[in-house]
Amino acid sequence: MPHDSPRHARTQPPDQASHAKPHEPAGHAETHDAVCHARAEPASPKSRAKTDDAAHHARTEPPDQVSQAKPHDATRRLGELVARTPPSGKPRSLKVIAGAATLGSLLFGYDTGVISGALPYMEQSRSRGGLGIDPAQEGLVGGVLLFGAAFGAVLGGRLSDRLGRRRGILTMAVVFLFAALGQALAPGLHIMLVFRFALGLAVGGASTTVPVYLSETAPKARRGTMVAVDQLMIVTGQMLAFTANAVIANTMHEPTAWRPMLALCSVPAVFLWIGMRRMPESARWQAAKGDLIGAIGSLKEVRRAGDGGIVQELADLVKARSDAAGLPRNGWRCLRVRWIRHVVLVGVGIAVLQQTTGINTVMYYAPKILMATGAGGIASITAQVANGVVSVIGSACGLWLVGRMPRRRMLITGQIGITFSLTVIALVFWTSVQPHLLAGGDPNPANPPSAAGSYGVLAAMMLFLLFNQGLQAPANWVLLSEIFPMSIRGFGMGLAVLCLWVANAVITAVFPIMIANLGGGATFAIFAGVNVATIVFSIVFVPETQHLSLEELECRLKRRYS
Repeated sequence: MPHDSPRHARTQPPDQASHAKPHEPAGHAETHDAVCHARAEPASPKSRAKTDDAAHHARTEPPDQVSQAKPHDATRRLGELVARTPPSGKPRSLKVIAGAATLGSLLFGYDTGVISGALPYMEQSRSRGGLGIDPAQEGLVGGVLLFGAAFGAVLGGRLSDRLGRRRGILTMAVVFLFAALGQALAPGLHIMLVFRFALGLAVGGASTTVPVYLSETAPKARRGTMVAVDQLMIVTGQMLAFTANAVIANTMHEPTAWRPMLALCSVPAVFLWIGMRRMPESARWQAAKGDLIGAIGSLKEVRRAGDGGIVQELADLVKARSDAAGLPRNGWRCLRVRWIRHVVLVGVGIAVLQQTTGINTVMYYAPKILMATGAGGIASITAQVANGVVSVIGSACGLWLVGRMPRRRMLITGQIGITFSLTVIALVFWTSVQPHLLAGGDPNPANPPSAAGSYGVLAAMMLFLLFNQGLQAPANWVLLSEIFPMSIRGFGMGLAVLCLWVANAVITAVFPIMIANLGGGATFAIFAGVNVATIVFSIVFVPETQHLSLEELECRLKRRYS
């Protein structure tokens, strides 16, 4: 595990119960309890005296004054603690924080996208430099990363709840590096599968921890945009993978081309580790653990004029911790609480329905889909770059829209557009492609599919990606990062993303079977039908989260589902 930098070391005080008097508002006594007992190691040698002074005053607040203090006194004393506590480090803009953290998302995108171009080379015999894998083993190579991601999602969520969001991302960076190099150097299938599974652990951990870190670090007015950067970097990673595949395929005419394709993702892993070493911890995670001094230092490092008052934000954090004091500490036991169970089920539904759009069938199997229309192998790999570019354009539009359009409306609008696009793909297959195929799915030499069919499917896939990456996906990830309560945010996000990756793995495994036995038309028509159900689910169950702080949203969901 990466060793944390000294400036972020915190002494975690034991959890302490709050005992507010009946006439005091919820969270009032907890505010004073946290102020009285907060303590931390200084952020740097220069600020050691200031921090020790702040901790001393916080710890020596007279108990009788605390218990008798009025609400406005609680705010005043919290303000004094904020004034005495120095920042935990140099000021960091939200853009810098997002740029560093979302390198994990870029790795997520690259590692899930690169395999589409590497598999055709890995099918070559071992004597020629490939791995000699058959179609079943090909599915195993693709699927084992997804199952690793499913386990990594839960592991990453629990790790981030226990050690912190920042340390969780640092750990994922190390796993990314060694797993990427291991799969690129694998001498055979079994070693390849081991490192692909390890890479999946990192992908799943990053997909859980990065959105939560961004959501907790950003002020509420910019939270949606910050989390949408995560989605933009995922598709940027996929576009880089498609581009790298195309460049290597057109310049390195050898079966060993798959090795540099897989090795390239080790480079961003190094920068992810270096970047996150310089970033602050999530203030919300620190406050939830009782480290109020650390939370103040982290907030001072990232907040600017116009982001709202730090004192009020801290008061909300302390109240949320007070409200969660009676909840079970174990994530699974929290599911016994009715409103938490309902929120988690909605989150799991949002995550699973993201995969039933069929997005990863397009991202993983685009070359095979285009080859089924009669396009050549290298031409199909090269054409996939267009899908990557469209995904980035769509995500950039989503980055702009998510701060201006309600999340729920974005989600539903995107799902409607996706359903339309899948229907168009099915119709193109039925009318322009399948009549020109043999029984086994190969093009009929006597009556081959026309280029119009290939271009029609490619255009429909681009339309699909615009709706998915521009509307549905950013809304999906923002909602997932927001709806879970603070006490189980890492666990809830991990559980939802676990279900997402299991659904991804199942769909990825059955898609080649479906398209081989049912044809492209029926396969994409089934996906279109499933997406009608996702529209209904979103209309009935998904809440709106825009313009609310995470603590306000938690209170609203508690009232709604209790």
